[in-house]
Amino acid sequence: MASHSGLLPEKEQLTFEQAVDKVGFGRFQYKLLFLASACWTVDAMEILMISYISPAARCEWDLTTTEESLITTVLFFGMLLGAWFWGLLSDHYGRRLGFISSNFLLLFGALVSAYSGTYWILLISRVTVGFALPGSTLTMALLVEYLSSKYRVQIILLLQMFWAVGCIIEGFLGWITLSYFGLDWRWLPAVTAIPVLFMCVISLYSPESSRYYLARQDYSRAQALVTRLARENSYEGPEIVLMLEEETEKEESFTMKKIGVFRTLFSRALWRTTLLLWIIWFVAAATYYGVILYASLLEHLHDIRCHSDSEFVNQTLATRDAVLPQCIEVSELHYAGSIISAIGDLPGTVMTYFFIEYFGRRWGMSVLYLAGGFFTILLLPWCSSSWSLTFFLFVVRSFAAASFNSLLVYTPEVFPTSVRTSGMGSSSSFSRFGGMMTSFLVGRMQMPNGELTVLGIYSGMMAFASVCCLLLPYETKGVPLKNSVEEIEMEILQKKDNLELETGSANRELVRK
Repeated sequence: MASHSGLLPEKEQLTFEQAVDKVGFGRFQYKLLFLASACWTVDAMEILMISYISPAARCEWDLTTTEESLITTVLFFGMLLGAWFWGLLSDHYGRRLGFISSNFLLLFGALVSAYSGTYWILLISRVTVGFALPGSTLTMALLVEYLSSKYRVQIILLLQMFWAVGCIIEGFLGWITLSYFGLDWRWLPAVTAIPVLFMCVISLYSPESSRYYLARQDYSRAQALVTRLARENSYEGPEIVLMLEEETEKEESFTMKKIGVFRTLFSRALWRTTLLLWIIWFVAAATYYGVILYASLLEHLHDIRCHSDSEFVNQTLATRDAVLPQCIEVSELHYAGSIISAIGDLPGTVMTYFFIEYFGRRWGMSVLYLAGGFFTILLLPWCSSSWSLTFFLFVVRSFAAASFNSLLVYTPEVFPTSVRTSGMGSSSSFSRFGGMMTSFLVGRMQMPNGELTVLGIYSGMMAFASVCCLLLPYETKGVPLKNSVEEIEMEILQKKDNLELETGSANRELVRK
Protein backbone atom coordinates (compact mmCIF):
# COMPACT_ATOMS: atom_id res chain seq x y z
CA MET A 1 0.00 0.00 0.00
CA ALA A 2 1.38 3.39 -1.03
CA SER A 3 2.36 5.81 1.69
CA HIS A 4 0.45 9.04 1.88
CA SER A 5 3.04 10.79 4.06
CA GLY A 6 4.23 12.87 1.11
CA LEU A 7 0.76 14.39 0.82
CA LEU A 8 0.90 15.81 4.33
CA PRO A 9 1.57 19.57 4.47
CA GLU A 10 5.11 20.47 5.37
CA LYS A 11 5.50 22.34 8.66
CA GLU A 12 8.10 24.84 9.80
CA GLN A 13 8.77 25.78 13.41
CA LEU A 14 9.47 29.50 13.90
CA THR A 15 9.42 32.08 16.67
CA PHE A 16 6.74 34.75 16.38
CA GLU A 17 9.26 37.34 15.14
CA GLN A 18 10.49 34.91 12.48
CA ALA A 19 6.90 34.10 11.49
CA VAL A 20 6.09 37.78 10.94
CA ASP A 21 9.23 38.19 8.82
CA LYS A 22 8.45 35.02 6.86
CA VAL A 23 4.83 35.90 6.06
CA GLY A 24 5.71 39.49 5.13
CA PHE A 25 3.52 42.58 4.85
CA GLY A 26 0.07 41.99 3.43
CA ARG A 27 -3.67 42.24 3.85
CA PHE A 28 -3.58 41.57 7.60
CA GLN A 29 -1.27 44.52 8.26
CA TYR A 30 -3.15 46.75 5.80
CA LYS A 31 -6.33 46.26 7.82
CA LEU A 32 -4.50 47.11 11.03
CA LEU A 33 -2.96 50.16 9.38
CA PHE A 34 -6.41 51.35 8.27
CA LEU A 35 -7.71 50.86 11.79
CA ALA A 36 -4.81 52.75 13.38
CA SER A 37 -4.84 55.58 10.82
CA ALA A 38 -8.58 56.14 11.32
CA CYS A 39 -8.04 56.22 15.08
CA TRP A 40 -5.12 58.67 14.77
CA THR A 41 -7.20 60.95 12.53
CA VAL A 42 -10.11 60.99 14.99
CA ASP A 43 -7.80 61.74 17.92
CA ALA A 44 -6.31 64.75 16.13
CA MET A 45 -9.79 66.06 15.33
CA GLU A 46 -10.96 65.79 18.95
CA ILE A 47 -7.87 67.57 20.31
CA LEU A 48 -7.76 70.37 17.72
CA MET A 49 -11.48 71.02 18.11
CA ILE A 50 -10.77 72.69 21.48
CA SER A 51 -9.10 75.64 19.76
CA TYR A 52 -12.35 76.35 17.87
CA ILE A 53 -15.02 75.79 20.52
CA SER A 54 -13.18 77.39 23.47
CA PRO A 55 -13.40 80.99 22.14
CA ALA A 56 -17.08 80.48 21.30
CA ALA A 57 -17.80 79.08 24.79
CA ARG A 58 -15.94 82.02 26.31
CA CYS A 59 -18.17 84.46 24.47
CA GLU A 60 -21.39 82.59 25.32
CA TRP A 61 -20.70 82.13 29.02
CA ASP A 62 -18.56 85.25 29.58
CA LEU A 63 -15.59 83.18 30.76
CA THR A 64 -12.31 84.54 32.06
CA THR A 65 -9.03 83.69 30.36
CA THR A 66 -8.25 81.17 33.09
CA GLU A 67 -11.63 79.47 32.73
CA GLU A 68 -11.15 79.23 28.99
CA SER A 69 -7.67 77.73 29.44
CA LEU A 70 -9.13 75.18 31.83
CA ILE A 71 -11.13 73.64 28.96
CA THR A 72 -7.82 72.62 27.38
CA THR A 73 -6.15 71.72 30.68
CA VAL A 74 -8.84 69.23 31.75
CA LEU A 75 -8.50 67.47 28.40
CA PHE A 76 -4.82 66.80 29.08
CA PHE A 77 -5.61 65.86 32.68
CA GLY A 78 -8.05 63.23 31.41
CA MET A 79 -5.41 61.97 28.98
CA LEU A 80 -2.96 61.73 31.88
CA LEU A 81 -5.28 59.43 33.83
CA GLY A 82 -6.36 57.48 30.77
CA ALA A 83 -2.82 56.74 29.63
CA TRP A 84 -2.10 54.84 32.85
CA PHE A 85 -5.49 53.12 32.95
CA TRP A 86 -5.64 51.82 29.37
CA GLY A 87 -2.01 50.70 29.42
CA LEU A 88 -2.46 48.63 32.57
CA LEU A 89 -5.84 47.29 31.42
CA SER A 90 -4.52 46.11 28.07
CA ASP A 91 -1.47 44.42 29.58
CA HIS A 92 -3.77 42.45 31.91
CA TYR A 93 -6.78 41.77 29.65
CA GLY A 94 -5.51 42.34 26.10
CA ARG A 95 -5.14 45.14 23.57
CA ARG A 96 -8.50 44.48 21.91
CA LEU A 97 -10.66 44.98 25.01
CA GLY A 98 -8.93 48.25 25.89
CA PHE A 99 -9.18 49.55 22.33
CA ILE A 100 -12.90 48.81 21.97
CA SER A 101 -13.79 50.18 25.42
CA SER A 102 -11.87 53.42 24.90
CA ASN A 103 -13.60 54.09 21.57
CA PHE A 104 -17.10 53.74 23.02
CA LEU A 105 -16.17 55.97 25.96
CA LEU A 106 -14.80 58.52 23.48
CA LEU A 107 -18.11 58.48 21.61
CA PHE A 108 -19.98 59.12 24.87
CA GLY A 109 -17.77 62.08 25.78
CA ALA A 110 -18.04 63.54 22.28
CA LEU A 111 -21.85 63.41 22.35
CA VAL A 112 -21.99 65.00 25.81
CA SER A 113 -19.83 67.84 24.46
CA ALA A 114 -22.36 68.41 21.70
CA TYR A 115 -25.16 68.82 24.28
CA SER A 116 -23.24 70.88 26.85
CA GLY A 117 -25.66 73.36 28.37
CA THR A 118 -23.30 74.68 31.03
CA TYR A 119 -19.60 75.31 31.44
CA TRP A 120 -19.21 72.48 33.96
CA ILE A 121 -20.86 69.91 31.72
CA LEU A 122 -18.43 70.92 28.96
CA LEU A 123 -15.50 70.41 31.35
CA ILE A 124 -16.76 66.96 32.39
CA SER A 125 -17.24 65.94 28.77
CA ARG A 126 -13.71 67.07 27.87
CA VAL A 127 -12.24 65.14 30.79
CA THR A 128 -14.10 62.05 29.55
CA VAL A 129 -12.80 62.55 26.00
CA GLY A 130 -9.28 63.06 27.31
CA PHE A 131 -9.52 59.89 29.42
CA ALA A 132 -10.59 57.86 26.38
CA LEU A 133 -8.07 59.24 23.86
CA PRO A 134 -4.95 57.34 25.06
CA GLY A 135 -6.68 54.16 23.92
CA SER A 136 -5.37 55.12 20.48
CA THR A 137 -1.84 54.15 21.57
CA LEU A 138 -3.12 50.59 21.84
CA THR A 139 -3.57 50.47 18.07
CA MET A 140 0.04 51.64 17.73
CA ALA A 141 1.28 48.87 20.04
CA LEU A 142 -0.89 46.30 18.23
CA LEU A 143 0.29 47.37 14.78
CA VAL A 144 3.97 47.38 15.83
CA GLU A 145 3.71 43.80 17.12
CA TYR A 146 2.67 42.55 13.67
CA LEU A 147 5.40 44.42 11.81
CA SER A 148 8.88 43.14 11.07
CA SER A 149 11.80 45.50 11.67
CA LYS A 150 12.05 45.91 7.89
CA TYR A 151 8.74 47.81 7.64
CA ARG A 152 8.34 49.13 11.19
CA VAL A 153 9.65 52.69 10.77
CA GLN A 154 8.01 53.35 7.40
CA ILE A 155 4.57 52.21 8.55
CA ILE A 156 4.65 54.07 11.88
CA LEU A 157 5.71 57.30 10.18
CA LEU A 158 3.05 56.84 7.51
CA LEU A 159 0.58 56.56 10.36
CA GLN A 160 1.74 59.90 11.78
CA MET A 161 0.72 61.65 8.57
CA PHE A 162 -2.90 60.87 9.42
CA TRP A 163 -2.54 63.09 12.48
CA ALA A 164 -1.95 66.02 10.12
CA VAL A 165 -4.88 64.79 8.02
CA GLY A 166 -7.11 64.91 11.10
CA CYS A 167 -5.99 68.47 11.90
CA ILE A 168 -6.69 69.58 8.33
CA ILE A 169 -10.14 67.92 8.28
CA GLU A 170 -11.10 69.51 11.60
CA GLY A 171 -9.95 72.90 10.31
CA PHE A 172 -12.29 72.60 7.35
CA LEU A 173 -15.14 71.31 9.54
CA GLY A 174 -14.70 74.27 11.91
CA TRP A 175 -14.68 76.74 9.05
CA ILE A 176 -17.78 75.21 7.39
CA THR A 177 -19.93 74.82 10.52
CA LEU A 178 -18.94 77.85 12.58
CA SER A 179 -17.84 80.41 10.01
CA TYR A 180 -19.48 79.63 6.66
CA PHE A 181 -22.88 78.50 7.98
CA GLY A 182 -22.60 80.40 11.29
CA LEU A 183 -24.00 77.51 13.35
CA ASP A 184 -23.84 77.17 17.12
CA TRP A 185 -20.47 75.85 18.35
CA ARG A 186 -22.13 72.64 19.62
CA TRP A 187 -22.58 71.52 16.03
CA LEU A 188 -18.83 71.06 15.67
CA PRO A 189 -18.47 68.34 18.37
CA ALA A 190 -21.67 66.76 17.02
CA VAL A 191 -20.27 66.51 13.49
CA THR A 192 -16.87 65.39 14.80
CA ALA A 193 -18.59 62.55 16.69
CA ILE A 194 -19.59 60.89 13.39
CA PRO A 195 -16.06 59.57 12.67
CA VAL A 196 -15.89 58.41 16.32
CA LEU A 197 -19.01 56.30 15.73
CA PHE A 198 -17.32 54.81 12.69
CA MET A 199 -14.30 53.98 14.85
CA CYS A 200 -16.51 52.18 17.37
CA VAL A 201 -17.91 49.95 14.63
CA ILE A 202 -14.61 48.97 13.00
CA SER A 203 -12.87 48.46 16.36
CA LEU A 204 -15.14 45.43 16.91
CA TYR A 205 -13.25 43.69 14.10
CA SER A 206 -9.76 44.33 15.52
CA PRO A 207 -7.58 41.28 16.31
CA GLU A 208 -5.83 40.54 19.58
CA SER A 209 -2.06 40.57 19.97
CA SER A 210 -0.31 37.22 19.39
CA ARG A 211 2.54 38.43 21.59
CA TYR A 212 0.05 39.08 24.38
CA TYR A 213 -1.19 35.48 24.12
CA LEU A 214 2.39 34.19 24.13
CA ALA A 215 3.18 36.21 27.25
CA ARG A 216 0.05 34.68 28.82
CA GLN A 217 1.16 31.21 27.66
CA ASP A 218 -2.07 30.85 25.67
CA TYR A 219 -0.27 29.13 22.81
CA SER A 220 -3.36 27.82 21.01
CA ARG A 221 -4.78 31.31 20.47
CA ALA A 222 -1.37 32.67 19.51
CA GLN A 223 -1.03 29.89 16.93
CA ALA A 224 -4.53 30.63 15.59
CA LEU A 225 -3.61 34.28 15.00
CA VAL A 226 -0.38 33.33 13.23
CA THR A 227 -2.37 30.96 11.01
CA ARG A 228 -4.83 33.77 10.27
CA LEU A 229 -1.93 36.12 9.50
CA ALA A 230 -0.50 33.65 6.97
CA ARG A 231 -3.91 32.99 5.39
CA GLU A 232 -4.88 36.66 4.96
CA ASN A 233 -1.45 37.51 3.54
CA SER A 234 -1.79 34.64 1.02
CA TYR A 235 1.35 32.95 2.32
CA GLU A 236 2.07 29.84 0.21
CA GLY A 237 5.04 28.39 2.08
CA PRO A 238 5.05 25.52 4.59
CA GLU A 239 2.63 25.68 7.49
CA ILE A 240 4.07 27.81 10.31
CA VAL A 241 4.08 26.34 13.81
CA LEU A 242 5.13 28.58 16.68
CA MET A 243 8.27 27.34 18.36
CA LEU A 244 7.82 26.49 22.03
CA GLU A 245 11.14 25.75 23.69
CA GLU A 246 11.41 24.63 27.31
CA GLU A 247 13.72 27.50 28.21
CA THR A 248 11.34 30.02 26.72
CA GLU A 249 8.43 28.54 28.68
CA LYS A 250 10.37 28.80 31.94
CA GLU A 251 11.34 32.41 31.29
CA GLU A 252 7.81 33.38 30.36
CA SER A 253 6.34 31.68 33.42
CA PHE A 254 8.48 34.00 35.54
CA THR A 255 7.42 36.94 33.42
CA MET A 256 3.80 35.98 34.01
CA LYS A 257 4.24 36.83 37.67
CA LYS A 258 5.13 40.39 36.73
CA ILE A 259 3.10 40.98 33.55
CA GLY A 260 1.37 44.35 33.58
CA VAL A 261 2.88 45.18 36.98
CA PHE A 262 4.15 48.73 37.29
CA ARG A 263 7.34 47.77 39.13
CA THR A 264 8.54 45.88 36.04
CA LEU A 265 9.19 49.24 34.40
CA PHE A 266 11.72 49.88 37.17
CA SER A 267 13.48 46.54 36.94
CA ARG A 268 17.25 46.48 36.54
CA ALA A 269 16.92 46.28 32.77
CA LEU A 270 14.32 49.06 32.28
CA TRP A 271 14.52 51.66 35.06
CA ARG A 272 16.85 54.05 33.23
CA THR A 273 14.94 53.72 29.97
CA THR A 274 11.64 54.38 31.77
CA LEU A 275 12.82 57.53 33.58
CA LEU A 276 14.57 59.03 30.55
CA LEU A 277 11.58 58.39 28.28
CA TRP A 278 9.25 60.06 30.79
CA ILE A 279 11.41 63.20 30.64
CA ILE A 280 11.66 63.13 26.84
CA TRP A 281 7.91 62.60 26.38
CA PHE A 282 7.24 65.53 28.74
CA VAL A 283 9.44 67.81 26.64
CA ALA A 284 8.01 66.49 23.36
CA ALA A 285 4.42 67.36 24.31
CA ALA A 286 5.34 70.72 25.87
CA THR A 287 7.20 71.86 22.76
CA TYR A 288 4.79 70.42 20.17
CA TYR A 289 1.59 71.74 21.74
CA GLY A 290 3.47 74.88 22.75
CA VAL A 291 4.26 75.91 19.17
CA ILE A 292 0.60 75.29 18.26
CA LEU A 293 -0.57 77.55 21.09
CA TYR A 294 1.98 80.35 20.84
CA ALA A 295 2.19 80.63 17.03
CA SER A 296 -0.75 83.05 16.58
CA LEU A 297 0.08 84.88 19.84
CA LEU A 298 3.68 85.36 18.77
CA GLU A 299 2.58 86.85 15.45
CA HIS A 300 0.17 89.17 17.28
CA LEU A 301 2.89 90.35 19.65
CA HIS A 302 5.26 90.80 16.71
CA ASP A 303 2.78 93.15 15.03
CA ILE A 304 2.35 95.15 18.26
CA ARG A 305 6.08 95.43 18.88
CA CYS A 306 7.20 96.20 15.36
CA HIS A 307 4.28 98.17 13.89
CA SER A 308 3.04 100.30 16.79
CA ASP A 309 4.37 103.28 18.73
CA SER A 310 6.40 102.55 21.87
CA GLU A 311 3.78 103.95 24.27
CA PHE A 312 1.13 101.57 22.92
CA VAL A 313 3.58 98.68 23.03
CA ASN A 314 4.37 99.27 26.71
CA GLN A 315 0.68 99.54 27.53
CA THR A 316 -0.36 96.34 25.73
CA LEU A 317 2.53 94.23 26.97
CA ALA A 318 1.98 95.38 30.55
CA THR A 319 -1.58 94.09 30.86
CA ARG A 320 -3.09 90.78 29.84
CA ASP A 321 -6.47 92.12 28.81
CA ALA A 322 -4.90 94.61 26.40
CA VAL A 323 -3.56 91.71 24.37
CA LEU A 324 -6.51 89.36 24.72
CA PRO A 325 -9.96 90.95 24.76
CA GLN A 326 -12.72 89.29 26.77
CA CYS A 327 -14.37 87.82 23.66
CA ILE A 328 -12.47 86.81 20.52
CA GLU A 329 -14.35 85.52 17.50
CA VAL A 330 -12.46 82.89 15.48
CA SER A 331 -11.92 84.39 12.04
CA GLU A 332 -11.55 82.67 8.67
CA LEU A 333 -7.88 83.69 8.78
CA HIS A 334 -7.48 81.63 11.97
CA TYR A 335 -8.91 78.53 10.28
CA ALA A 336 -6.59 79.05 7.29
CA GLY A 337 -3.58 79.49 9.57
CA SER A 338 -4.49 76.36 11.51
CA ILE A 339 -4.68 74.30 8.31
CA ILE A 340 -1.36 75.67 7.01
CA SER A 341 0.28 75.03 10.37
CA ALA A 342 -0.90 71.41 10.31
CA ILE A 343 0.85 70.93 6.98
CA GLY A 344 4.11 71.51 8.89
CA ASP A 345 3.70 68.05 10.38
CA LEU A 346 4.19 66.45 6.95
CA PRO A 347 7.84 67.51 6.38
CA GLY A 348 8.40 66.66 10.04
CA THR A 349 7.43 63.06 9.30
CA VAL A 350 9.89 62.90 6.39
CA MET A 351 12.66 64.33 8.61
CA THR A 352 11.94 61.70 11.25
CA TYR A 353 12.55 58.87 8.81
CA PHE A 354 15.81 60.36 7.56
CA PHE A 355 17.30 61.12 10.98
CA ILE A 356 16.41 57.92 12.86
CA GLU A 357 17.36 55.69 9.92
CA TYR A 358 20.60 57.51 9.08
CA PHE A 359 21.81 58.29 12.62
CA GLY A 360 20.02 55.51 14.50
CA ARG A 361 17.20 55.94 17.03
CA ARG A 362 19.09 57.59 19.91
CA TRP A 363 21.37 59.87 17.89
CA GLY A 364 18.55 60.70 15.45
CA MET A 365 16.23 61.83 18.24
CA SER A 366 19.06 63.79 19.86
CA VAL A 367 19.81 65.72 16.66
CA LEU A 368 16.10 66.48 16.11
CA TYR A 369 15.68 67.95 19.60
CA LEU A 370 18.90 69.95 19.33
CA ALA A 371 17.87 71.41 15.96
CA GLY A 372 14.40 72.24 17.30
CA GLY A 373 15.92 74.09 20.24
CA PHE A 374 18.20 76.06 17.91
CA PHE A 375 15.36 77.23 15.66
CA THR A 376 13.25 78.10 18.72
CA ILE A 377 15.99 80.57 19.68
CA LEU A 378 15.51 82.27 16.30
CA LEU A 379 11.93 83.10 17.33
CA LEU A 380 13.22 85.45 20.05
CA PRO A 381 11.73 88.96 19.81
CA TRP A 382 13.33 90.97 17.04
CA CYS A 383 11.64 92.97 14.31
CA SER A 384 11.73 91.24 10.95
CA SER A 385 9.26 90.60 8.18
CA SER A 386 6.13 88.64 9.06
CA TRP A 387 7.07 86.08 6.43
CA SER A 388 10.38 85.26 8.15
CA LEU A 389 8.56 84.75 11.47
CA THR A 390 6.02 82.50 9.76
CA PHE A 391 8.85 80.53 8.15
CA PHE A 392 10.66 79.92 11.46
CA LEU A 393 7.38 78.96 13.15
CA PHE A 394 6.82 76.44 10.36
CA VAL A 395 10.34 75.03 10.82
CA VAL A 396 9.96 74.78 14.62
CA ARG A 397 6.60 73.01 14.16
CA SER A 398 8.26 70.56 11.76
CA PHE A 399 11.09 69.71 14.17
CA ALA A 400 8.67 69.46 17.11
CA ALA A 401 6.54 67.03 15.12
CA ALA A 402 9.62 65.06 14.02
CA SER A 403 10.80 64.78 17.63
CA PHE A 404 7.41 63.50 18.74
CA ASN A 405 7.23 61.04 15.84
CA SER A 406 10.65 59.61 16.67
CA LEU A 407 9.42 58.82 20.19
CA LEU A 408 6.40 57.01 18.77
CA VAL A 409 8.81 54.80 16.82
CA TYR A 410 11.32 54.19 19.62
CA THR A 411 9.04 53.66 22.64
CA PRO A 412 7.10 50.58 21.44
CA GLU A 413 10.36 49.13 20.12
CA VAL A 414 12.29 49.40 23.39
CA PHE A 415 9.66 48.01 25.82
CA PRO A 416 9.07 44.22 25.82
CA THR A 417 5.64 42.74 25.11
CA SER A 418 4.85 42.08 28.77
CA VAL A 419 4.88 45.82 29.55
CA ARG A 420 4.76 47.44 26.12
CA THR A 421 1.41 49.20 26.48
CA SER A 422 2.13 50.05 30.13
CA GLY A 423 5.42 51.59 29.02
CA MET A 424 3.69 53.50 26.24
CA GLY A 425 0.89 54.53 28.58
CA SER A 426 3.12 55.76 31.39
CA SER A 427 5.33 57.69 28.96
CA SER A 428 2.27 59.19 27.33
CA SER A 429 1.06 60.27 30.78
CA PHE A 430 4.11 62.43 31.28
CA SER A 431 3.48 64.03 27.92
CA ARG A 432 0.13 65.18 29.33
CA PHE A 433 1.96 66.95 32.14
CA GLY A 434 3.86 68.76 29.42
CA GLY A 435 0.61 69.67 27.67
CA MET A 436 -0.93 71.03 30.88
CA MET A 437 2.19 73.04 31.69
CA THR A 438 2.49 74.57 28.24
CA SER A 439 -1.02 76.10 28.35
CA PHE A 440 0.01 78.18 31.37
CA LEU A 441 3.56 78.81 30.14
CA VAL A 442 2.37 80.35 26.89
CA GLY A 443 0.30 82.85 28.89
CA ARG A 444 3.57 84.30 30.26
CA MET A 445 4.41 85.54 26.77
CA GLN A 446 1.99 88.42 27.25
CA MET A 447 4.02 89.81 30.17
CA PRO A 448 7.02 92.16 29.85
CA ASN A 449 10.00 90.14 28.51
CA GLY A 450 7.65 87.16 28.37
CA GLU A 451 8.68 86.08 24.88
CA LEU A 452 12.36 85.96 25.85
CA THR A 453 11.63 83.96 29.00
CA VAL A 454 9.19 81.46 27.51
CA LEU A 455 11.11 80.77 24.30
CA GLY A 456 14.31 80.41 26.33
CA ILE A 457 12.59 77.78 28.49
CA TYR A 458 11.35 75.86 25.45
CA SER A 459 14.79 75.96 23.81
CA GLY A 460 16.48 74.83 27.03
CA MET A 461 14.04 71.94 27.46
CA MET A 462 14.76 70.69 23.94
CA ALA A 463 18.51 70.86 24.54
CA PHE A 464 18.07 68.88 27.77
CA ALA A 465 15.94 66.28 25.96
CA SER A 466 18.69 65.98 23.34
CA VAL A 467 21.13 64.93 26.07
CA CYS A 468 18.59 62.50 27.57
CA CYS A 469 18.24 60.76 24.19
CA LEU A 470 21.97 60.01 24.17
CA LEU A 471 21.75 58.57 27.68
CA LEU A 472 19.15 55.96 26.64
CA PRO A 473 20.80 52.55 27.12
CA TYR A 474 19.37 50.67 24.12
CA GLU A 475 19.52 51.21 20.38
CA THR A 476 16.54 49.55 18.65
CA LYS A 477 17.24 50.13 14.95
CA GLY A 478 16.97 46.78 13.17
CA VAL A 479 16.59 44.90 16.47
CA PRO A 480 13.76 42.32 16.91
CA LEU A 481 11.10 43.18 19.50
CA LYS A 482 11.60 41.61 22.91
CA ASN A 483 8.86 39.54 24.57
CA SER A 484 10.04 39.72 28.17
CA VAL A 485 12.28 41.63 30.54
CA GLU A 486 14.33 38.45 30.95
CA GLU A 487 15.34 38.61 27.28
CA ILE A 488 16.75 42.10 27.84
CA GLU A 489 18.55 41.01 31.01
CA MET A 490 20.06 37.99 29.22
CA GLU A 491 21.24 40.26 26.42
CA ILE A 492 22.89 42.56 28.97
CA LEU A 493 24.67 39.59 30.59
CA GLN A 494 25.84 38.33 27.19
CA LYS A 495 27.30 41.74 26.32
CA LYS A 496 28.99 41.87 29.72
CA ASP A 497 30.47 38.40 29.22
CA ASN A 498 31.67 39.30 25.72
CA LEU A 499 33.25 42.49 27.03
CA GLU A 500 35.06 40.54 29.77
CA LEU A 501 36.32 38.02 27.20
CA GLU A 502 37.58 40.79 24.92
CA THR A 503 39.25 42.55 27.86
CA GLY A 504 40.86 39.28 28.99
CA SER A 505 42.15 38.57 25.49
CA ALA A 506 43.60 42.07 25.24
CA ASN A 507 45.33 41.69 28.62
CA ARG A 508 46.83 38.35 27.61
CA GLU A 509 48.16 39.90 24.40
CA LEU A 510 49.81 42.66 26.45
CA VAL A 511 51.41 40.07 28.75
CA ARG A 512 52.86 38.14 25.79
CA LYS A 513 54.36 41.31 24.39
